Amino acid sequence: MSDLKNDVLNQMEDNELEEGELYVLKKGVLEHLQRDPDDNLRKIRITDDAFETLVNVQRSMRKNLNGYKPDITVVCSAIIKHGASDVEQAQVAVKDYVQKIFN
Repeated sequence: MSDLKNDVLNQMEDNELEEGELYVLKKGVLEHLQRDPDDNLRKIRITDDAFETLVNVQRSMRKNLNGYKPDITVVCSAIIKHGASDVEQAQVAVKDYVQKIFN
């Protein structure tokens, strides 16, 4: 394991990390990321199969990001932004998905 990874793991063991909270690595030190009280994250409902796809993408990112697994919110946001960047193609994808689930 790399020295940086060992340092982070030691910090994780020494600190009591809270589940559901976000942390950022700055100059080799793990810091709690303060959430904005005016948080603009939205809660949306998605189908189980879409969520499973998101989780699979999230897990697969560990290899691409040197062991870091991004938060599911980041994964979801990235996929939505990428998928909706071409509005016409996004509309076709929505139409196809609607037809798939209602047929």
